[in-house]
Amino acid sequence: MGHSLRAGKSGGNLAFDWSAPGGCISPATVRDYAVYEGALGTWYSHKTALSCTTNGALNTTLAPAPGSTYYLVVPNNGAFEGNYGRDGLGGSIPVSSAACRPAQRGIQCN
Repeated sequence: MGHSLRAGKSGGNLAFDWSAPGGCISPATVRDYAVYEGALGTWYSHKTALSCTTNGALNTTLAPAPGSTYYLVVPNNGAFEGNYGRDGLGGSIPVSSAACRPAQRGIQCN
């Protein structure tokens, strides 16, 4: 089971909203989300989170970064982060080296 992420504009900001995830952490145990930003062309540059919490909200609004960027919304259950998603070839996107919470280990993600 997957989840969706939609992006739009809110004035001069970026507005994101998403559905509860499938995969590593079941929707029933998801408590919060972190939002990571990276530079396009510098794959896996999402080293530091823009925000380690959305206070459980399924949306956030951000000031856009200069240049070409990508964003990852990562669920957590209060103790561990879940799946960062899949890249264009279907492989798992690696965990940030400065993650908000430790990655949940030993669990297959969708």
